[in-house]
Amino acid sequence: MYGLVLEGGGAKGSYQIGAYKAINECGLEISAVAGTSIGALNGAMIVQGDFDACLELWDDIRYSDIIIDNDQELNRLLHTKPDRYTVKLVADKLRGVISNKGFDITPFRNMIAMNTREDEIRNSKIEFGIATYNLTDRIPMELFKEDIPYGEMKDYLLASAYMPFFKIEKIGGKTFLDGWFHDNLPYHMLIRKGYTNLIILRTHQMNPGELEDLEELKPMIIYPKEDLGRTFDLDNQRVKKNMKLGYYDALKEIKQLKGYRYYIEPETEEYYFKYLENIGDEKIEELCNLLNIDATPGLSILFGQIIPRLGSMMDIEKGYDYETFIIYILEYILEAGEVERFEVYNFEKLMSILKQSNGKFHKREHTRYDSIMNRFGKLVPFNRDEILLEAARIIFMD
Repeated sequence: MYGLVLEGGGAKGSYQIGAYKAINECGLEISAVAGTSIGALNGAMIVQGDFDACLELWDDIRYSDIIIDNDQELNRLLHTKPDRYTVKLVADKLRGVISNKGFDITPFRNMIAMNTREDEIRNSKIEFGIATYNLTDRIPMELFKEDIPYGEMKDYLLASAYMPFFKIEKIGGKTFLDGWFHDNLPYHMLIRKGYTNLIILRTHQMNPGELEDLEELKPMIIYPKEDLGRTFDLDNQRVKKNMKLGYYDALKEIKQLKGYRYYIEPETEEYYFKYLENIGDEKIEELCNLLNIDATPGLSILFGQIIPRLGSMMDIEKGYDYETFIIYILEYILEAGEVERFEVYNFEKLMSILKQSNGKFHKREHTRYDSIMNRFGKLVPFNRDEILLEAARIIFMD
């Protein structure tokens, strides 16, 4: 039984839906959900058992589902560099916001009303909590479903996602702000309820030192390793990519897959050691030439000089194992060959793909612009990534 925590993040919430799809498919049972902002809305639909509808909602979401405005104009404002037209448009919008006290979010309110059902949320066996900020009383609020007055569930879901530039709407005569102003990742709510097995779905990349207070609990933290785009970027292709990324990132955590951009089933350390041990003196000699190592080819040179030098070039943290080294350098050639990223692979399948590549990964032809001659007359790639790609080709290709 797990407690699920959903971070706020606007349009980046699509990542969470992909991640939850993997959680659901893998049979992890959720007994409590806490969310902020878009995380609260995603959480409400999960709690009421309507995940398929949540998928459909994200699959077809538009700017006009949030505020009253023209989709094309909003898209231009968000994705183009300023020109005379956009500057004027921004000025007109801001004048309208000031005179009307914010963007009209009637569509967003309607979307919440259409996609959440209070009775089903309340009757669900899954506990549910949200974070918001009471601006009128200047107090943060963490509310579980039993704390919310009956008939006001949708109002409080809106309150948890209420940004300062929205048109002012009050609940019980009070003004609220997005839960981000209090706690954008409300895991403490579930800890205080006694939950120790946590799954945390983030919408932002992790920073060093974050969530140190959770080290003893060892939660499953699923987070993007790359930028998910702007908070209000509802471009359909971006949304779908983020959903797919969330799905595979969650599979990686749940199934302990390896890889950094790819998703690779784990093997033993001995398996990777034997692979390196069997690459042969001919390839070791090629690697020596590539790295300008003047030595007789052999395993002692491979493990003592070649691998440490390549590892240093890839900025791998000290103390890495052979599995880490293999996957780091393997991904150079996978990306160069545009191997489909979103699939779960085993190492043997990836080797088969490389062998069947029909020359796509073959040794590149050097030009005077990307290579130099060293003092021994050996041709050396000029760019670090070119060196690593060539090393990967030598290690993994026949």
